[in-house]
Amino acid sequence: MLDPGDAKGDNAKEPMKRWRIREELKKIREFVQNPESTNVVIAVATVVIAVATVYTYSEIHSGSTQTDKIIAADQRIATAMEKAVGQAGVALNASVDASRTDQRAWVADVAITGVPTIGQKWIVSIKCKNTGKTFAKEFRMRTAVYKAMPPRTQPDFTQGTEVPYGSISVLAPNAEYISNTTVTGDAISGHPLANPTQADLDLIESGAITLFAYGKMEYSDIFRKHHWTSFCFHLSRKIEWESCPVHNDTDSN
Repeated sequence: MLDPGDAKGDNAKEPMKRWRIREELKKIREFVQNPESTNVVIAVATVVIAVATVYTYSEIHSGSTQTDKIIAADQRIATAMEKAVGQAGVALNASVDASRTDQRAWVADVAITGVPTIGQKWIVSIKCKNTGKTFAKEFRMRTAVYKAMPPRTQPDFTQGTEVPYGSISVLAPNAEYISNTTVTGDAISGHPLANPTQADLDLIESGAITLFAYGKMEYSDIFRKHHWTSFCFHLSRKIEWESCPVHNDTDSN
């Protein structure tokens, strides 16, 4: 059972609580309205704002430093990747070039026949061969025979540019091509040995004249690269063909 005295005591405390709340609110209002109290509040708030500002600046500065470090690291990574890509490109180009070199057509002269013989038409034959692994396309070749007399040791081969190319052909791998040039004694070849005599052979054997066979071949490989090979032979005093020390060359493609 409830004690009537206890219930009456609780009801008596309730007005006291409300009075205390009113008193506390009054004190706060008086404190706020007091100029000195306002200055204190402003000072405290200023300190709090300053502390917050310093903290915020510190965080921003720290974040900025971290961002700079991240950017620097990204730049190093980007530079390293650029170098790696560049090196990979160089390696790829080298691999492609090596593959083309291995697979391309290679055409060159491999033999020469036909020496002046008394009473016979003089025909010089140059044999060439594609030693590469693929076709030589648009193959063409020209040859001319020249004469040099002392004190000249060799003729002007630029005259040979007037000699037209022969037929255009396609050479398969390991295929051979023979170019036959009939010596006619015209202005380009520069000598009258179309039908050699003993006197002509005596001039050759004595070194009074030296005869040369010079020419050039051109072609394209399957990679659409243009190539050329030049060749030069001279007739020795033994009336045998020998390779010239110069004018044998090829392109660098």
